[in-house]
Amino acid sequence: MDTSDGTYVTYPYPRFQKRLEEASGGRIKIKTTFDMLPMTEVVYGVIDGRIDIGYQRVSYVAQTFPILDMASFPFLWENSHEYESFINDPVVDAAYTKAFNELGLVKLFFQPSGTQDCVFSKRSIAKVDDFKNLKIRSLGGMNTEVLQLLGGSPLMMPGPETVDALNRGTIDAVFTGRGYGLEVGLTDVAKYVAFWPLQSEFAQFFAMNKKKFDAMPADLQKIMLDVSKEMQGQTFVGANEYRFYTPIGLRASRINIVQPERAELDKAKKIVEPAMTKWLKTAGAQGQQLLDIANKYAGKSGVRF
Repeated sequence: MDTSDGTYVTYPYPRFQKRLEEASGGRIKIKTTFDMLPMTEVVYGVIDGRIDIGYQRVSYVAQTFPILDMASFPFLWENSHEYESFINDPVVDAAYTKAFNELGLVKLFFQPSGTQDCVFSKRSIAKVDDFKNLKIRSLGGMNTEVLQLLGGSPLMMPGPETVDALNRGTIDAVFTGRGYGLEVGLTDVAKYVAFWPLQSEFAQFFAMNKKKFDAMPADLQKIMLDVSKEMQGQTFVGANEYRFYTPIGLRASRINIVQPERAELDKAKKIVEPAMTKWLKTAGAQGQQLLDIANKYAGKSGVRF
């Protein structure tokens, strides 16, 4: 199993391995490797059989698998629980399972990383106009388009490189999650962090090569799927808890916290609508159906941005 890296606090790799071994009486054993393939190519390695199970960040392959990228929409999910409800919807689950199977994959589980709403920078980003010509690190396809629509100049780069890039002035700002910014040390080089919910979630999934899965005895197939379902629930709980505790870390870091006014957030939401329209064109016939289901769960928790 290739996992690209182990940076997320909620990462389930050791527990996933242990639970599979326990549930199967030692008949399923996984060897976990890191960085066997670039983070943008893991899923393709699973499809062609170079690896049996892989962990893929959805945003990095969203152009190839657009219907899987519902997590990345701006101003949609208010917390990971809402996205989890969407993922568990029977219609969505069936659509995603079918999409994975058609690619030669078996869907194991989705994993969130919590709300993606932080702009770490050396100057305050309190208004939409502050994004103009801002050299800012983005988080994949949808987020790149959103930042461009706001007037920014987004570029993608691995998370661990962002601290040095911001410190040197190679970029002006970093868009990422609250916890990740704390983890990698962005609070040490940024003067401000502004809350802009420009990407609701940064989803990841675990998938298995379908031929490898089909070759397993039926009882082991069931164990693989049952343990995967268990892992998905646990990672979502962890992400939700993490989301509520990370502001404490931000305050303790003494970084200047900027909360844009609601009028500015509403203005940004209107500006980025074309990104959603473009997604609908690329998502195919199921796009509108999935978006309608997403809107059934989004914003229903009472927890505001």
